[in-house]
Formats: sequence, structure tokens, C-alpha cells
Amino acid sequence: MTKPDITRLTAAIFVFSAALAAVLVAASAAPSSGDSWWKDTFADATGLDILTNTVVANGSLMLAQETVTWTQTTAADFAAGTFSGTRVITAEDAIELAMAGFSAPTRVYSPTQPVAQKSPDLARDSAGGIHLVWQDVLASNKWEILYTRSSDGGITWAAPQELPHPSTAYRYPARIAAASPTELHAVWRESQEGETGDSIFYARSTNGGASWTLTTLASFGHAGNKTPAIARSASGGVHVVWARDYAGVFYANNANWGAVARISDVDAVQFSDAPHIVAGAANTVYAIWADTRAGTWNVYVDRSTDGGARWGMDVCINGVTGGQDAPSLAVASDGTVIAAWRGNRNQPTGGYDILVSRSTNGGSSWSAPTLILSPQTTTDQHNPVLAACGSFVHLLCRQNDGGKLNLFHAYSTDSGLTWSALAPADPGGAGIEHGPAAAVAEPSGRVYMAWEDRRESSGLIYTSCYDPNYVQQGVYLSPVWDTSGVTAWGTLAWDAVVPAGTSLSFQVRSGNTPAPDASWSNWSAPLVASGLPIPAPAGRFVQVRANLSTTDHSVSPRVHEMRLSYRRYKPAGAAVSVLIAPSPLGQWGQLTYTATVPAGSALHVDVCDASGAPLLTDVASGASLLGLSVQAYPALRLSARLESPGGSASPALDAWAVSWQADAPTPTATPSANPTATPSATPSATPTATSTEMPTPTPTPTPKLTPKITPIPHGRIFLPIVVRNAAR
Repeated sequence: MTKPDITRLTAAIFVFSAALAAVLVAASAAPSSGDSWWKDTFADATGLDILTNTVVANGSLMLAQETVTWTQTTAADFAAGTFSGTRVITAEDAIELAMAGFSAPTRVYSPTQPVAQKSPDLARDSAGGIHLVWQDVLASNKWEILYTRSSDGGITWAAPQELPHPSTAYRYPARIAAASPTELHAVWRESQEGETGDSIFYARSTNGGASWTLTTLASFGHAGNKTPAIARSASGGVHVVWARDYAGVFYANNANWGAVARISDVDAVQFSDAPHIVAGAANTVYAIWADTRAGTWNVYVDRSTDGGARWGMDVCINGVTGGQDAPSLAVASDGTVIAAWRGNRNQPTGGYDILVSRSTNGGSSWSAPTLILSPQTTTDQHNPVLAACGSFVHLLCRQNDGGKLNLFHAYSTDSGLTWSALAPADPGGAGIEHGPAAAVAEPSGRVYMAWEDRRESSGLIYTSCYDPNYVQQGVYLSPVWDTSGVTAWGTLAWDAVVPAGTSLSFQVRSGNTPAPDASWSNWSAPLVASGLPIPAPAGRFVQVRANLSTTDHSVSPRVHEMRLSYRRYKPAGAAVSVLIAPSPLGQWGQLTYTATVPAGSALHVDVCDASGAPLLTDVASGASLLGLSVQAYPALRLSARLESPGGSASPALDAWAVSWQADAPTPTATPSANPTATPSATPSATPTATSTEMPTPTPTPTPKLTPKITPIPHGRIFLPIVVRNAAR
């Protein structure tokens, strides 16, 4: 062998050794060309044995979505919202339009000198005008009777006028009736120094109060005349009653003022007081009063069906023990007669109550007395006053409130059958002394009130109006609802009653700040049918607006429930693969997967044993599984845990795969840096030339391995990924 041949042989040996070392290193760092793979790309769910709150959709494993419904259905739910022209009905768990309620109290006039005003009375004429009389101390320092009127529902009042009188007597509470804006009737009591009795005077005006004519119904010579009352019937009759101590109750009418008659059945009764008279249908007239014929105060009613020509027998209507006095009377449009009075049936352990009774047969019989309830059950109530028009009946009284007698109000919409609880009639006047009140109602259900008010140094006459009718329109704003995360809005549905003449619609807006601001969407177009899709952009926070309106002020739409639905991802879910059990199995390879994990979500992939118990948790893609013994774990499962705390986004697992080798690896010796040629001897430093020439080695090509496909029971089969080493 020549020296050049030895040199070429040595070089070839070194090249071969380096190539072999490189191949061995590459084989230890990359999957073997014989690796097999199980892989699932989630084309469907057949590669999964368990899905918990997860779904396979659009080629990915994701959290399932759920429909969430936010409901407002109780009074407490609604009360958390904002009301404008609306109110919550606690007993019905509903919202509706608000009642107009009480107007602000108005002082009738401001005199230029110190005065004292008290004992008002009201009447309403056929055109809706309101007429008012009261006692007033003028420059004479004697009680006088003043009159004024309002043509705008009590907003403004004409300058007061003094009613004429024939003497310098003191005049006491007047009562008024009005037929038209011009035809007025009034009655009062006068007391003159030096006289043994009091007079009852009647006055009539045919020019709207500009002038009056007087008629004496009872002269000063009759002792004990007091507390007159007046009523005008639709047929034109004017009826007056008054009480006289030790004589009973007396009556006169405009058919013949001189024909005064006693209408109480007992004439020797010691005391009679507070008579009241009302006109019913046709020629029916009712009178009510209290007297002591039975030893204690009781309430009696009498009636005439021929315009006052004849009267029936007195009927005691209080039906309970204890003193009963201060009665009032009203007639509803259906003919029901309603009576109210003060009773001390709970004395001496309790206070005075207001009781009511009603008759539906013209006064022949009366219902058992009903207590008008007050939230303050231990307080006293006094001086009830009734006013009726249509089926509305209003009751005013004074209630002891912290040592002050304040004005309270209750009403009935069914001719006195049922009643609201007593509530302050002057909501801003707590702690102010209120004197006895007067009231008059109109067909709409409104009631006008007047009373002596002592919020200033002396008593002055104030008026206000209570309107039980619904306002024309109102809005309810729900509280802002935090959905925590929304993928899509659902529908807005509601349960409501919408009577004819009313309307109801809803609007929705959304945003991503807890309080609505400029970043929120505008209110959606109105939804007028329940169950329609919500026309609002996706957002974490949402608010609903209900729009209520009516053209018939006696009715209102009423909302009992609102339901807003939306879709969001479930907060957590999981999925477990089918069993991966290759055979034959030499060693496990690696785990790989691809996924998209949006902000606000999380994905965890675990490697589990055949039972599903975790072996490796939170495994990263590309992680080696060589450490898993194939003897201990001949089969594996993959598990994915998906999380979306807010529900607005879900992780998406697009594919996962596990590799293995069918045969156990064979240990391979690592070649030395200077391999020894066999069978040739190692060349010396100075090689000896020979005559025999060595042939040039020819490289043997690496054989091409056929990819191996291993069937897996109950799994999904994919072509294996083969790593190839390119030969140069």
C-alpha cells in the first residue's frame, strides 16, 4: 500500500466516524423515524370519552355556552331601580304609573294685618269651579265669614269677600253649596252679646258671590242652635240641618224656609251635635248626626225620599260600644251611602279611631263598621270628613302625630267597600298643627282640600288637591346589571297588563363600565312585544328602561316581571380523550397540542392514566413522556381543563397528539474519537509503502424505513409523523 493510499484510507475512516456520531446525536434529539402518533384535530367529538361543560365546534374543543336570565319580579327587585312618574306596588310586586298625588299646599291669601282663620268649607259647581268659605278675624276683632272662589282647580283664588250680616254678632263656621258658577248657597251660626241664644242664617247669591240675600232660619231666642250644614240636590232643592241642645236636630228647605221641622225621633235628648246632610238621587236626602239619647254618644242616620217633606225613623249605625261622634256622610254615584265617624270603643286603653259603614239599600240597613287603618296604630284620629264623586270616596281626618294633629287621607275606589291606609295629606307638613278640614270631590276622582294650618304664627287657610289618577306617562330605569361577560344577547321578555288606552315599551342599553357614561350605547329602539331579540351591542353591563303611558288616567299599564336573557361561556369545563393504548408499545414519546387562549380564559392539559387519574398536570406542548413507564402505564388519556371566569371568552384547543415507539430502544455504543481499523492495523506515524493498492471505500446508503401505523382500539388513527435524515 502506497503512502497516498494509506492517507486516503485514514481520511475516509475519520469522515465515517464523524457522520456516525452525528446520526446518533440527531437520533437522541428528535423523534425516531419509527414513532407512531395518536392525534385528534376535533373534526368531531369521537376522540373524546367525556365532555363536561364543553363542546366540539368549528374544529376546536371549547367551553359550552349557557343561557343566563336576569329577572326582576319582586317589589324589592323593582325598588332598586329609578322611578320617574312611576311607582312600585309592593302588595302586587309590580310597577305602574304614579298617582298624581298631593299638590303643594297653597295659602289662600296673605292679609296685611294679623289674622286668625279657621273652619273652612268647600263646594264645587257644575262647571268645576271651587268655592270656599271660612271664619276670619278682621279689623272688627270679631269672627266674620269670608268667601272666595277658584276657576283653575285651586291654583289661584279670587280676592276674598265678606258675607253680609245684619248685626255686630260673632259668626261661626259657615257651610257652602254651589249649583253653578253664579248660584251659591251658604249657612252659618251667629252669636250676639246680650242674646239668650244663637241664630242660624242662610244666604243666597245669584251673581257668583257679588251680593247675597239673607234668611233667618232660627232666631236668637232659641237657645243652643249650632253646627248648621247645607246641601243642594240636582232637582234644585236646598236643604239645611242644625242641632239644638235639649231639642234634637232640625231641618228646613227652600220650598218654605219658615217650615222648620225636627227630624230626630227624640226631642228631649240632652245633646245633639255635628249634623251633616247630603242629597242623593232624585228627591232623596240623608241626614246624619250624633246625640246622647242612649246615655253615651251614638251616630244616627235619617232619610227623606220626597225632598224633605217627610222623614223616616232614626237608625243607629255605629253598632259598637263606646262613645261615637263627629260623623260625616257622602253618597257615591251608584247610590251607596257612606258614613264615617270618630269612635272611642278602645278607651280607656286605646285611642280614638275612624270608623266607616255603608248602605247599599238607601239607608235601610248598614254594614258593620270598618276601621280605617293607620300605620301608627296607637295614635288618635279625629274629625273625619267624607267627599264622594263617582265611585271615588275620600276621607280626611286629623291624626295625633308627635303631639300635633296632622291632616291624613285615605280613599276608596269602590264606593267605600275597601280603603287605602291613612297617609299624610300634607307630606311636607309633618309636625305642623292642622285644624279640621273640608273636602269636595270631582268626577275624575280628584279631591280638593282646605284646612286651618298653623305653620305660621296664627292659623291660616291652606288648600291642596289630591289626584288619585295616573300621570300621563312615566319611566322606570332598572338597576345596572353586571353580566360578568356576554357572548351574545338573547331576548327581553316581560309579564304585564296593558289595559285599553295605555301603552308599554322597553329599551335596552349596554356598556363596559359599571355606571352608564358616554362609552355606553344609546338606548335601543323601543320593543313593544315580549320575547324579541335585544338590539344592543355586546357589553358586560346592561340596563333596561320601561316606558309607561296612558290616555285614560283611571288606568295604567302594570309590569309584573322583566326577563333579560344572554349567552355566555360556562365558567369551567373539562374533556377527556378516548383511551390511547398502542400495541406493541416500546416507549412513550411526547405530547403536543395547539390552542388559542384569549385574555380572561385559561387552558390546562393533563396526561392521565387509563382511569383518568392525572399523572402529569399543566403539561406544556412538546413535553417528553419518556419518563412514563410503559409497564406501569400501557395506556394513557389526555385531559383538558378550560376556564372562563367572566364568561365572555373561551380557550380553544385545536388539536392534541401523543407519540410512542413500538420497539424498546437498543443501547448503542458511542464511537471513540480515534476508531481502530479492523482488521487493518493502525497506521504508524511514518507509514511503510506496500505494493498492494487498497480500494476506495464505497458508502452504503441508509435504508428507507416504512412508516408504521399502529391500530389503537376505540381511538382515532392518523398517519405517523416520520423524521427523516437526509444522506449526502
